[in-house]
Amino acid sequence: MLTLTRTEHLQRRRLEARLFARDALHISEQSVLLPAVKRRLAARTALRTDPVDPVGDDLLVFSRMVLVEMTARLIGLDGVEDDEQLELLYSCAERFGEAASVEWALTDHGEIMAAGLAASDEFVERWFASSYRRRRELLESGAELPVDLLSLLLAHAKELDEDEVRREAIFFLLASSSTTTHAVPISPQSSSPGSRTTPTMPPSSATWASSARWSTRASGCTRRSLPSCGGRCAT
Repeated sequence: MLTLTRTEHLQRRRLEARLFARDALHISEQSVLLPAVKRRLAARTALRTDPVDPVGDDLLVFSRMVLVEMTARLIGLDGVEDDEQLELLYSCAERFGEAASVEWALTDHGEIMAAGLAASDEFVERWFASSYRRRRELLESGAELPVDLLSLLLAHAKELDEDEVRREAIFFLLASSSTTTHAVPISPQSSSPGSRTTPTMPPSSATWASSARWSTRASGCTRRSLPSCGGRCAT
């Protein structure tokens, strides 16, 4: 969807908007989001050595793990039901995020893109291929389809081939976890009751931002890398 324009973008957006209808979001919140939050908090609570100690967690990791689980259901990925599979999917999402923003990276761009492409292969092998195949068989048999991204695209966007659907699924995973949690560093301050201060980045982020330098080869590297990946780009 991100690279579509005009009529194509409008049609795709209208189709996928069904996943974000009020009733659909309510079901996702009650059946996936809240249980995921409770399970994560329970796991962190169990790690305490003293029952009176506060429960701690990395807010960024906490947010992304919960969102990755919710997005797996939204996309229609089968087999993402236990903590091990969630950790693997989270790892893929992190590598997708790094590859998507490679032009701003200060480390080796080739290594980042290679890791993103490896994550794409893992994503297909572990979850996407079997999930896509199962829904296609359901559609061909006339059975009822689950309400998720893969089902919507198979039923109503038949002009898309499997690779194009894979790209859309990866985009959903990337956008839901990485993009959403970019607001985490400033959200506690900006949401505090009665606060009138302007949200600012934490010192670590501000330090990183002030020390960052534009890479003159970033855009060129991105343009060269994507066409040469054989259609398996991470974004």
